[in-house]
Amino acid sequence: MKVKSLIKEAIKSRVFVALSVLILLQTIFFVILVATNISSTDVQIPIQYSAFNPTQYVRDQWSYLFNFVTFAIVIFIANLFISLKILETKGRQLMISFLWLTSAIIFISTVIITALLRVAGIG
Repeated sequence: MKVKSLIKEAIKSRVFVALSVLILLQTIFFVILVATNISSTDVQIPIQYSAFNPTQYVRDQWSYLFNFVTFAIVIFIANLFISLKILETKGRQLMISFLWLTSAIIFISTVIITALLRVAGIG
């Protein structure tokens, strides 16, 4: 019951609704971008940088890119619930700041994944 009342309270805020829609659109764009660029290939893509590894890049198969789709969806869902909890405990202003931060994280993730797809020669 508490979640329903929090959602009703959050929906009353136009800023919450606008930011939620923005984050949803960013997530959909991210998922479509990655999903359309995933293709079965023998090219191993860099998945991790390490200064301690002699080659400096750890490589894995193309199927690793599916993890990025999962990442975007989990970030979207988890951060919306976290923002509701922040609304309950700390208030509206912190919740709005948190949603802006979530939007920035998804945007930065999109830029990084796009660069990864270009480096891998997939995108």
